[in-house]
Amino acid sequence: MRRYPPGFLSLSASVACERFGFFLLASLLLMYLSERLGLSAAQSTDILGSFVAATYLSPLVIGFVTDGRLGVVRIAAAGYLVAATGYALLLADSAGMVFAGLALIALGAGAAKSAPQALATRLLADTPELRDPGLTLMYLLANVSAVVGPVVGETARAWLGWPAAFALAMLSLIVAWLILLSQSQIL
Repeated sequence: MRRYPPGFLSLSASVACERFGFFLLASLLLMYLSERLGLSAAQSTDILGSFVAATYLSPLVIGFVTDGRLGVVRIAAAGYLVAATGYALLLADSAGMVFAGLALIALGAGAAKSAPQALATRLLADTPELRDPGLTLMYLLANVSAVVGPVVGETARAWLGWPAAFALAMLSLIVAWLILLSQSQIL
C-alpha cells in the first residue's frame, strides 16, 4: 500500500464512503416508498427507476455546466455535500422532502462520479505501472462498500428505524467530504 502516492488511498476511501451511502439508499428505497410513504408498487418502481436514471445522467449535466471551470476536487467536494444534504432531507419523512432529497442525491452523485478517475489518473501520472492496479483497488473498495452498505442499512432500519439508515448514508457522505477536503492540497 505504501507504493501508492500520497492521497490515493484517501481518495479511494472517499469513493468507498460515497458508494456505501448510495447503495444503502438504493437497496432500501423501493421498500421505503411503498411501506413508509404508502405508494403503490408501480409508483415506487417508477420513482426508483427515475432516480437511478438521474444518477447516470447527472454527470453529463454537471460536466456540461461546469466544463472544467471549477476543478475536479471542488466539484467532487460539492457533490458530496449536495448528496449529504439530500440524505438529510430524507430524514424529514415526507413525500415532498423525499423527492427533493432524491434530486439532490442524484445531482451530488453526478458531480462526484467522474472525479475519482480523473484524480486517480492525476495522482498516478508519475507511476504509470500503478495506474491499473490502483484503479482496480479503488473499484474493489467501492464495490465492497456497495455490498456492505445495504446490509448495514437494513440492519440499522430494522433495529433503529428509517431515520437511522438515512442518517448513516448522510454520515458516509460527510466522511467522504471530510476525507477529500483533508487531502485537497495533494489532489
